[in-house]
Order: sequence, then C-alpha cells, then structure tokens
Amino acid sequence: MQSYDRLTENSNSYRKFNWIITMKGWRRFLSMEPLAFALMFAYSISDSLMTDLIEYQTCKILKGVNASLCEILHHSNKSFVNETADLIRQVQQHIGPILTSKSCIELIFPTLLALFLGPWSDKNGRKPLLIFPFIGHVLYYAGYAILSTFNVNPYWFLLPSVPISLLGGFSPILLTFFCYITDFTNKDNRSWHLACLDTALSSGILVGFLVGPLIFKKCGYITVFSISSGITFLALLHVLFYVKETVVTDRKRTLTSVFNFPLVKELFTSVTKQRDGFDRGLVWSCIAYIAIHVIVMEGNASITFLFTNLHLQWSVIDYSIYAATGIFITISGMLLLIKFVGSVLKLPDVVVLTISCLSYGGSNMLKAFVKKPWQMYLCASIGMFGASAIPVIRSIISKAIPQKDIGKAFSVTTILEMLLPFATTPLYLYVYTHTLDVYPSPVWFLSGGLPVILLILAIIINKRWSTFKKTLYSPFVSVDSS
Repeated sequence: MQSYDRLTENSNSYRKFNWIITMKGWRRFLSMEPLAFALMFAYSISDSLMTDLIEYQTCKILKGVNASLCEILHHSNKSFVNETADLIRQVQQHIGPILTSKSCIELIFPTLLALFLGPWSDKNGRKPLLIFPFIGHVLYYAGYAILSTFNVNPYWFLLPSVPISLLGGFSPILLTFFCYITDFTNKDNRSWHLACLDTALSSGILVGFLVGPLIFKKCGYITVFSISSGITFLALLHVLFYVKETVVTDRKRTLTSVFNFPLVKELFTSVTKQRDGFDRGLVWSCIAYIAIHVIVMEGNASITFLFTNLHLQWSVIDYSIYAATGIFITISGMLLLIKFVGSVLKLPDVVVLTISCLSYGGSNMLKAFVKKPWQMYLCASIGMFGASAIPVIRSIISKAIPQKDIGKAFSVTTILEMLLPFATTPLYLYVYTHTLDVYPSPVWFLSGGLPVILLILAIIINKRWSTFKKTLYSPFVSVDSS
C-alpha cells in the first residue's frame, strides 16, 4: 500500500505534464485567474440588467398599465408612492415563471453534461472544457445585445439561454478551474491558491458591479451586453493561445467520446467505493457543505435585487453599488481569515469553517429585519467571512482524492452546485413572491437557518480530517485504464 503522495507521483494512468516544470515564476499561476476575472466581470455587468430588462418588458405588456409608467423601474424611487409600489409588486409576480424557466434551461443540460465531463477530462484533457463553454458565453451575451434593441415579449429572452446550455454553460469552466489549480499545486499551498482563484472570481464581480451601472446609464442595454460578449471572446482567445494542456494524452477527442457511460459509473464509484484509507464520510461531508452553501448563495442571488427594489426602492445602480461593496468586503474577509488563521496563527481549518458559518448565518438572519439602506451594508459587513470556508473545503476534497480522480471528485461537487439552484431558485422565488408584504421577510430566515447545518458539518469534517491525515490511501481501480 502506498501513501497518497507516493501514489500520485508514480501513477501510470496520470501523466504529469512536462511544461509546468519549465515554466518560471508567476506564469504558472496566471493562466486561470484572468479567465476567472473576465468570466465574472462579463456576468456581473449584465446579470442584474437581464432581470431589470425582463422586468421592464413585462411591465410594458401588462394589461391596464401605461407603458410610460414602466420607466420608473429604471430609477431610484426616493419619493415612493403606493401606485408605484403596487406596480412593482404586480410586475414581480409575473416575472417569476420567466426567471424560473431561464434557470431551468441554463442548468438542466449542463448539469447532466457535467456527469461526463469530469471523468472525461481526467483522461482526455482540460482545455476543451474551457473552449466550448466560452463560445457559448459569447453567443449568450450577443443574443441579449440583439434582443435588447427590440420591443419583444419577455419570453423571447429565454432564447439566448439555449446555446450557452448546449455548449456546457458555467459548470465545465468552474470544474476546469479547480482541476487546473489542483494539477500544479501541492497540499501545502492549495488552499491559498484556491482562495486566490476565488478572489479573481469575486474581483471580476466587484469591478463589473462598479462599472456596469455607469455604462448602462450612459449607453443602455445593448452596449453593456456587447461588452460582456466582447470580454468573453477575449477570454476565449486567451484559452486558445495561452492556456496549456495539463493532461498529456494520445487519445482521439471526439464528441462521442464524451458520452462514455462506463466513465459515469466510474465517477460515482470513485467517491463511494469502500476501500482502505478512503473516508467516504469526509468526502461526502465536504460535498454536502458545498451543496448547502450553494443553496443559500444562489437563493440569495435570486431575490436580493427584487427585495431591495421593492422594500428599499433601489434601482439597478443602487443595487450594483451595494453588491460591489459587499463583494469587496467578502474578498477582504476571506483573504484575511485564511491567511491569518492558517499561515500566521496556524490554527486548524475548523476555526475558519466555524467563523465562516457564524458570519454567514448572522448576516442573512439580520436581512429579514432590514428597513433602511444602511442596514444592508451592515449585514454585508457582518457576513464578511461567509465565503471563507469554500476554498478550505475544496482543498480538503482535493487532498482526500488521488490526483488521477480529481476531475471525478470536482465533477460531483460541480453537478450539485449546478443542480441545486434548479430546485432552490424556484423555492426562494416562491417564498419571496408570496410574502411580499410580510415583515420580517420570511425568505431570509431560510438563509439564516441553513448555516446551522454547515456548522454541524464543519465539526464532522474537522474530526474526520484529523483522522484521515494519519492514514494511507488505496487507489480506486479504473474500469478503463487504457
């Protein structure tokens, strides 16, 4: 029986790429971060505008509503009157099915595809999992740019979701980011580099939220969506000409080779099969932690703009300023906590997990009682450590799985990350739209209560991880070792 490190070094089924050894200094760490930044920048300048555009177009087709009154949806309503409040309630009740349908189209097929892509990338390479999804993103934003120039039924805005879904969506890109960093890091520096990746993702969102509303105010929808399409196109060029393949293989890459059902069976077997030195409880506790965190995160994302638009009378610009501030606070809190607790104090990971759970839960619970704009900023400050746990959890997963099975493990987590919003987004939207006049807002109690489960899982993960580090690992024998 070989130790995990020894097994990784000697594995015949996973060929270490030679180029990474010859790369000097910073270059090895700057292949994914620009992509992460560009992807989230394009997303953040457009996402809230998509909801705003759907709201606006829905308002214009409502019976008995003067189309000129719909312009109020683009502005801060500091002198909010009952008529306008009733209009926003009416519009938000109608856009629920559209947003739910949009979520389903963008999540169902990419989630099923992720079943095949993780194990496929372990044997055939990482790079294709970046190329095709980025093409989908280029087409997605270009579609919104074109449709925004017409006065169309809001259901037409479901059309751009089709190509991005068929080409993989967001999940293969996220999966490849994690696999790529795991390929060139070791167990000692992996948490930090995963945190740096999360920082690049969050920084893209931060900058996008800051500049997006300004571009929209000056130039309108078409310019914002065109910029998103252009940024993702530049990211695609970065993938084609800069990113190097990390899995060297002589296999022939074809479309049919992706849909390999034995590899799907191997995917689940590799993380469920009982064997010496493999703690299924540890791995699945980590996966459950990420899953619940995603439920809260995606649920919050689906209703925060609607909540602030109705209860605080915020426009897209007001919301974007808040979102950008919140992301900056979150980035600072994550880097500070991970670096200080891990590198300076050298405390166990459970400290980061515990602080993260308390911060996240407290922030969400207080949002139920928000009445003033400054209170949302206070909640963001309280939740500054909320995202700190995820890089630590991903690092633990990567250390508990042999190198050749990293793609499989991250496929499982990515599948859950993409599948859960499919169920939770409609739930959050249903609770929100059916309790518009209830105070405190019940939907935030849901987000505030789930981190209690995260705290319990953090204790379980810490106990199992402490034991696991002292054990040796027995490899999972692939059904296709050729």
